[in-house]
Amino acid sequence: MDGSLLMERAIVLPFSIDDSGSILSSNSPARIWQSRVIAAVMTQLGERVFRPQYGGTIKSSLFETYDSANAAIKKSVQNTFTSFLQSLKLGDITTSMDSQLGTLSVTIYYQLPSGESDQVSLRTGYLTRSGDVIQEY
Repeated sequence: MDGSLLMERAIVLPFSIDDSGSILSSNSPARIWQSRVIAAVMTQLGERVFRPQYGGTIKSSLFETYDSANAAIKKSVQNTFTSFLQSLKLGDITTSMDSQLGTLSVTIYYQLPSGESDQVSLRTGYLTRSGDVIQEY
């Protein structure tokens, strides 16, 4: 190698198309890791055809009571980081419930391989029958 650094480039999640019609991608390590965290945490076990063990159980825990969901979500995120995101150091996992709206928010704090701290926030929302988000919280 000539000593130059190779920049990784990856598709940004959620999957998007830019104004020129190209698939939106990024070479920002923080953005790439954020997309990987979202993909790993939000993929339901058995959802990937050739990787049935990839992901977690966070989606199925949304139908539990708040205390049960909180514990199940934290356990699922911890297992997902241990199994699929070993380059990251998991920090805190916080959840909050808005009982009037019936929504749940999850924030996952973690440390990147570079030592920088980052976080991902996931929220439930209202969907149409076709899966389009009407309103996200």
